[in-house]
Amino acid sequence: MQITDKLIENNTGIYGFMENGIYSIIVPETPNINPKNKIMMRSAEIDLMALLETGEIDYLFIYKSVAYQREDAGIHFLELPAKIDLSKEQYEDFYKQVHVITSSGNITGKPIIYGLTIPKNAENPDLAVEFIEMLLGEAGRDILTKNGQTPITPAICSNKEELPDALKPYVI
Repeated sequence: MQITDKLIENNTGIYGFMENGIYSIIVPETPNINPKNKIMMRSAEIDLMALLETGEIDYLFIYKSVAYQREDAGIHFLELPAKIDLSKEQYEDFYKQVHVITSSGNITGKPIIYGLTIPKNAENPDLAVEFIEMLLGEAGRDILTKNGQTPITPAICSNKEELPDALKPYVI
């Protein structure tokens, strides 16, 4: 955990420790984080992209999809191994071994999975179905992949019976 020890712990109030097979990261309340000049923090990591693009910072941790979308601006990136990047359901048990403890609650590591729905009061439900068909089809999967989002294929649905018939072939 050299990056934690040498960069984060030495330059912020954030620290971590291993106990009983769980790595806990303690994050104090925001005013007490007090980053030194080697660390920049913003309320949203996307706010740091402009600083990276202008050379004010050397690197940042950000979602792969954001990095993909900024490649045209000369942003280069390294991908973290899947075992630690929260991208694969198969590593869910491994991700659970990390707990982030904050003043507003505890967070346990788990895969990052996006979902979508059609609200019951959607103004144009037929267009929503068309959009989701495109998104779950080959063209949409290609767009997602090219932008750093790995689609789950077939998509997973919690209540297939309530799904519009046109979308049922795309889900399990």
